[in-house]
Amino acid sequence: APFNEGARLATQYAIMELAGEPVKALVIEASGTGPSAGMVQTIKDTLANEAPAGSEAVTVINSQVPQWSTEIQGAVQSALLKDPSINAVIPIYDSMALFAVPGIAQAAPDRNIGVYSFNGTPAVMKMIKDGVVRMDAAENPEWVSYVNLDTAFRAMLGADPIPGVSGPLRVIDATNVDETGNPPESGKGFGEEYPQAYKTMWG
Repeated sequence: APFNEGARLATQYAIMELAGEPVKALVIEASGTGPSAGMVQTIKDTLANEAPAGSEAVTVINSQVPQWSTEIQGAVQSALLKDPSINAVIPIYDSMALFAVPGIAQAAPDRNIGVYSFNGTPAVMKMIKDGVVRMDAAENPEWVSYVNLDTAFRAMLGADPIPGVSGPLRVIDATNVDETGNPPESGKGFGEEYPQAYKTMWG
């Protein structure tokens, strides 16, 4: 799955939106999940290599999945109150935004702080219209299932797998969120051609 690429796209979008201003990011991770360490390192590397001088992950909050609903809002509030330089919030998984956004509203309602993330959860894409969630690097779970079947079929045939194969990512923001449905739906906005293309390829 394109976890690191999703983290990179989220970070690049924050860089773009801040238009030359150093990115002072609050990063939210979940170290108990396999992709977490790589995604956080990708965010830090992108800030170091692609953002204006002075950009950094100034605070990293670590919250495990069962505690998101009870920990994240308060932790985000505390971080924003402690450090007024924070101007971007980058949760590695977009469902974290469901709890981060209320924390921003409580602690920093007058600061222009955007949320940038990865996954394509419909409830989070809906929040793009509210303006705080600025971007979601969305994946299509149905397309991923076709990729997985394709990989399994190749293995059964003794054929080489396609290196690093995964489903596509699409940057969803205010300009195209309507293409994901109203309200947004998981996997919508990626076109309709791929199922038949896979079926044609495999007969």
